[in-house]
Amino acid sequence: MQVFANIIDNALKYTPKEGRIIISSEINGQSINIRISDTGRGIPREVQERIFERFYQLDVSRRGGATHGVGLGLAIAQEIVRSHGGMIVVESLPGSGSTFIIKLPIPAKQN
Repeated sequence: MQVFANIIDNALKYTPKEGRIIISSEINGQSINIRISDTGRGIPREVQERIFERFYQLDVSRRGGATHGVGLGLAIAQEIVRSHGGMIVVESLPGSGSTFIIKLPIPAKQN
């Protein structure tokens, strides 16, 4: 739940009022892929790997204050997803929004 809360919260912060956020999922073999897409401003390619670092903030004007995060949300999300044997990736182009894809293994059925 924390993973989705962090990513959706970011999508809400960076998507304009007239924008859209779409959440979808699909089963792909033995995993489930959950996609959270927004029509926000996007993330420059050269910093996409850094957004998962602790304390990294793309928008330096948002630092500090009670209503702004400290750059831990995506780092925490990535650690949680990894602890469940999954991975999280981002696809984004500036001006075209972002899509975060959470890939989680589907546990084998227990009899």
